[in-house]
Amino acid sequence: MKNTACSGNGYKTAQKTERSLFTRMCIGEAIIELMQDKGMNGVNVSAIAKRSGVSRMTFYYYYDSVQEALTDYMKEIVADYLKARKNTPGLGNYQEYSHVVFSLKFFDQYKTFFLTMTQNGLHSILTVSYTHLRAHETPEHL
Repeated sequence: MKNTACSGNGYKTAQKTERSLFTRMCIGEAIIELMQDKGMNGVNVSAIAKRSGVSRMTFYYYYDSVQEALTDYMKEIVADYLKARKNTPGLGNYQEYSHVVFSLKFFDQYKTFFLTMTQNGLHSILTVSYTHLRAHETPEHL
């Protein structure tokens, strides 16, 4: 599938396969590692490509910017959460103890990502992703 820009949001689309997910997650993890080492100013596409083991062309196949890659990484975290929540019976609504514990345990595995994003002032990506998560809440989960 050819990579094209989506109307209105600037995000590129690419065939969503296991391989593309793996590649995109490697890119996201490389960005986080670089931000931990050098801060946001030390992150560039060449360094990301080298750290993630992909070419610059592969990075640009999926993304137009580092922020776009981080947003995609966060969206994948949210998608994994929604899938895990759906596959976990008995959680009840999001205010119930079991659901809160489930959510905290799930997102704890990404604590380095969240802390690094916060330390680098990238709150807007987290906020947009939270809004995305809330948009996927269904009445039975509220």
